[in-house]
Amino acid sequence: MPFRSWLQPRPLFWVTQLVMSDPRIYQGKDLEAMSFAVNYHRWILREIRPFLGEHVVEVGAGTGNFSELLLREQPETITLLEPSGMFDQLQKRMAATESRTRVELRNATFREVSRSLAVDARPDTIVYVNVLEHIEDDQGELLAAFDSLSSGGRCIVFVPAFQ
Repeated sequence: MPFRSWLQPRPLFWVTQLVMSDPRIYQGKDLEAMSFAVNYHRWILREIRPFLGEHVVEVGAGTGNFSELLLREQPETITLLEPSGMFDQLQKRMAATESRTRVELRNATFREVSRSLAVDARPDTIVYVNVLEHIEDDQGELLAAFDSLSSGGRCIVFVPAFQ
């Protein structure tokens, strides 16, 4: 591939097909495409870094691309939620990742675990990176997130343009 072709505009995402009635079914290809977008993920992290706390929940962790960057920030705890079949890949990736952070993995949606998170230890940061646009009841999702946060906690939402 000639160097010049890298300068031509290219789509960043493939078309994603979702079955919204069941969040565990994910047929998209955008996570595979975005696994190579390391600089993009680093840029997002730079933007949200000042708002990260010590007890982080990442909703829709996928295969762990962004999760690995969050772990480098060394929060005290991080809970990674992934309801789809990609959870197995996330487990394998996190098992191979060294960190001082206490990592908890859950094969669930946020709404499925929000009450238990609020009882166990309220998170001070809930992160949605390129996830909220895939959730049918986004308003209900955010209400559950805010109800789960500790006092003064933050919900960080990053969505693609025009979503």
